[in-house]
Amino acid sequence: MTFTNESTGEYQWIEVGFKAIKGGPLDQIKLVTPVRQSTQYSLVVKNPLTSPVTFTAACSINEVNLDIA
Repeated sequence: MTFTNESTGEYQWIEVGFKAIKGGPLDQIKLVTPVRQSTQYSLVVKNPLTSPVTFTAACSINEVNLDIA
């Protein structure tokens, strides 16, 4: 990062380091349904960034279907 005095041209620079860490869970989604009946839950994810992002989801349980639209 560089700080510059525009009138004198003097400058000072510093190095800044950032460390990203994995966040913890914010909440739990509980799905309850009678045996052999399906249930669903819609989760809306908003992108606060100015550039597009791609989300993926996976589940190793065959009976669980994930539909990302």
